[in-house]
Amino acid sequence: MPGRDARVTYICEDVEDASWLARSFAQGFQLAGWRRLALRSAFILGILTVALMALLIPLTVVTTRSPGDIANAVFSAVVFGYAFWSTLGTLLMLHRWRIALAPWWMQSVDDDRLVEWRCPPRHADKSIKAVRYAARCPLCGGKVVACSGGMRHSWRIVGRCEEAPAAHVFAFDHVLREGNRLL
Repeated sequence: MPGRDARVTYICEDVEDASWLARSFAQGFQLAGWRRLALRSAFILGILTVALMALLIPLTVVTTRSPGDIANAVFSAVVFGYAFWSTLGTLLMLHRWRIALAPWWMQSVDDDRLVEWRCPPRHADKSIKAVRYAARCPLCGGKVVACSGGMRHSWRIVGRCEEAPAAHVFAFDHVLREGNRLL
């Protein structure tokens, strides 16, 4: 039975049970024409909204002396910032990382969906596609799915065995589609 040097080979699975909102990403959201403009507009609108809410705090501090109004302004800015990041933040990370956890509105019950930035020469055209990567665990035979690295592997996507998610953890490389066991 393999131990420290265990390796997995990931298989890219299409997302089949997508909600109506995530269906266009499950089929591959082409980054051309009006779709590119719509996505860019959503990002710009979200960033402007967060920036305006951030400006609201100093303006509220200058114009009012009420601690309650200041607290409301800070709370509103935090809520808008969190709403923006949880909705569009992972899509903003795609250009740099090429793969990220899918936002909450694309996830299923299992939280194992990823969004992948696909572009030539590896793929035919530029698109963002919702995918799921899975493998067979070499330690126990269970299913390994690519998901968040959590606190221990922050800002990383790792493969976790569904049978032993804390013990059977593997690196994840979406280009080579393989990974070694992480200890």
